[in-house]
Amino acid sequence: LGDKRAPYCMSVATAFAISVVEPFSAGIGGGGFLLLHLPKTGEIKALDFRERAPLRATRDMYLDEQGKVRPGASVNGYLAVGVPGTVAGLAEVHRRYGKLPWRDVVAPAIRLADEGFIVSSVRTWRFVQISETRRNIILNNPAARQIFAPNGSLFTGGDRLVQRDLARTLHAIASNPQTFYTGNIARTIADDMARNGGLITLE
Repeated sequence: LGDKRAPYCMSVATAFAISVVEPFSAGIGGGGFLLLHLPKTGEIKALDFRERAPLRATRDMYLDEQGKVRPGASVNGYLAVGVPGTVAGLAEVHRRYGKLPWRDVVAPAIRLADEGFIVSSVRTWRFVQISETRRNIILNNPAARQIFAPNGSLFTGGDRLVQRDLARTLHAIASNPQTFYTGNIARTIADDMARNGGLITLE
């Protein structure tokens, strides 16, 4: 792109795009790490934006009344959800090192979610593999089923996956990434958590 800072913007844009096409591996509901080399100074920068435990999390939240581990509680369901760091982390990378407009950086991901993409069956494409291993979880969750198995079957190679709700969420993030944590998106998440026994609050 002819701009020394463009690669950082492209990294952020790629991460958002991956969150659309590989939602089970790198969605905006997750988190991550960044390791960055600045060639001009030789500096190495690190940024940790992994998920955080909700403030209401407790040490025994995955134990039953007898003190035994509740199978799957730390992996599936509302108690398994951490406060996402991806949006904050990518916004911080862009704030520090980006040059292109934030809206432009998020735009490709919005397009992929709104217009859809063709699911690939190649071995390096984790979407099909992971959705298959989580088949029962997806099919037993009405919201997940509506997106990833609208006709009762999981998407496979050659199918087009459209995620218009995700596109709307990304539109809001493109306008202001902080809305994910303090705006309507955050309130929607907190309300859903409260209704379903989750721990994440607006705070």
